[in-house]
Parts: sequence; structure tokens; C-alpha cells
Amino acid sequence: ASTRAAGMQVNSFNFGVNALRAIQGYVLLRDVLKNAPANLKWVFIETPLDQGYEPFQNARTNRSIYWHTVENTRFAFDYVLSSDSSTFNKIIILGSHVLPFIYNQINIGRVFNQWLPINQFSEDEQQKAIKFLANEGYQPLEGESDPKRKAFLNNLEGYQRAVTKLANAKRALSTQGTIPNNHLKLFEKIVADVEAAGATPVFILPPTLLPQDSLHQAYEQGKIPYLLSFNDPNATPKLYEISQRYDEEHLNLAGSQYFTQLLAKAFAETFRPQA
Repeated sequence: ASTRAAGMQVNSFNFGVNALRAIQGYVLLRDVLKNAPANLKWVFIETPLDQGYEPFQNARTNRSIYWHTVENTRFAFDYVLSSDSSTFNKIIILGSHVLPFIYNQINIGRVFNQWLPINQFSEDEQQKAIKFLANEGYQPLEGESDPKRKAFLNNLEGYQRAVTKLANAKRALSTQGTIPNNHLKLFEKIVADVEAAGATPVFILPPTLLPQDSLHQAYEQGKIPYLLSFNDPNATPKLYEISQRYDEEHLNLAGSQYFTQLLAKAFAETFRPQA
């Protein structure tokens, strides 16, 4: 609705996944682009520039196992080894990819999928799927009993201190710093794959508490073509108000709607055809 009001007719779909990390995010993006929809013009990329760690408790889940092919695990190792983490951290992070890779290679669980297939989703899962599709891929966070929500409400002073720290960091941000090699490689792969699909990559920096300086530096240094950034409390203070947050790192429904309007406005100002 916001883009239409700005004179642009577009459709969009949110292909994000909960807790999507940098490496798996790239794998998902690449796989989606292999069967890209017709008339794809822009791809918005929100990628957390993490260290590449795959939580050990996820090692035996389908979500972690499926993408740990030889090719993808090699990319994960390259991402970790080319980072600026310490040698000790690199060893730990590399180890987090070994178990899901082994499970992927020995096809663990295939017998159960063939002999005991699960064809029915629970009623709760069906309702979530209906809501998910009705909202073009968006699923609002809900539930006051969520531990993360409770922790946020119990530490609002700590949250405000984090916001102030981020605001001060943004004032001192230098866009001419050295970008870690693993971030550069990730940016290069994302840009190349999106452009190969005939679309324009648009990087998005949401209102997180993390500075994510590499994205600003990459944009200013011409490594990525477009960046729409919203993680500066000085520029977009409303996005950091407690009334707009579900927890420290996530917006609630009202915050998401406001963020969508800001994003649509910035997008239209950047890409709307000039009269």
C-alpha cells in the first residue's frame, strides 16, 4: 500500500526464516534464485554478519542437516577461516559444522522418512501456515510468556543503555574501515547471484542493536550497490521505543508495520522512475 501510494506497483514476499544466520541465509537465497519467480526485479537481503557458528543443539535437526552438503560446508569453512576471529574461536565454530555435515553425508533419518512418513501437520501448524501465507510470509511474534519477552521486560534499563551505546557508535562510525574478508566474500556472492537472476540486490539493515559496520563500509566503498539502513537510533528513534519492540532484537506488530512504511518510503525514493 505504501509503495502504491508512492506511485509504484509492486508485489513482495518475505522469504525470511526465524533465526536465519549468515551462511544458511546465503544458501537459502541461492536456492530460491535457482527457481526465481517471473519478473523478479529486486531482492532485499537482511543478513546478520555473524561469526558463522551453527549451534550444537541444532546439529541433528533437518534444518541444519539438509544444507550441509560438501559445497555448502566448504563455503562455511571458508567463511569462518577468512574471518578475523581468534584461532580458538575458529576451531570451535568449524567444529559446529562437522556433525551436521556427517549426518548429511550418511543420510541419517532417510529410513524413518521412508518407513514412517509423517503426512499430517498438527492443527496448530496448519493455522500458523494459513496465517503465514495470508501475510505474504510475515509472522508476528506473540506470547507474553516467551522467555525472551520476559527477559526484555525485566531489563528495560539495560535495553536503554544498549540503545544509547549504539547511538554513540553511529555518531563515531567510520565508513572507510577495513571490511573482514569473510564479509566481503559473502557480499560478493550475494550480489553476483542476485544479478545473475536478473534482479537488483538491495541490502537492508533493520533496527538491530548491533552496529553491523561492515554493511555501511561495503556500501560506501562500492562493494554493494544499495543499502537501506534503519539501525541508527539518532535517525529513526521511534523504531527503538519500547512500545515498538517485542524484545531487544525484534519489533512487535506495531513496530513492524511502522518499519514497513519507512522501508517502502526509502525504497520508493531510491527506485521510483523519475518523471
